[in-house]
Amino acid sequence: LDVVSGEVLWRHSAPGKFCLTPPVHRGTAIAVAGEPGRGDATLFGLDLATGEQVYRQPLGGPIATAPQVLDDHLVLALTG
Repeated sequence: LDVVSGEVLWRHSAPGKFCLTPPVHRGTAIAVAGEPGRGDATLFGLDLATGEQVYRQPLGGPIATAPQVLDDHLVLALTG
C-alpha cells in the first residue's frame, strides 16, 4: 500500500497463506507463505517498490515464528 494515499501498489500470491508480518531489509520484504506449525513453508523476497519476486526458497518444513533480520542476517525458526 502507498503510505500516503492507501492505494494498492502491487500484489503477490503464492501457494499457501501469508500469515506473518514480513520484515523489511534493504528494500526487500521478506515474506513466508505457510501457516505456523502446518505444512512446508516457502520464503519469498519481494521488492518493496515493484512487488517483483527477488527470490524464492522452499524451507522444507513449517515455520514457527515470523522471520527476523538481525544486522545482515535473516533468522528463521522452523518446527519439526
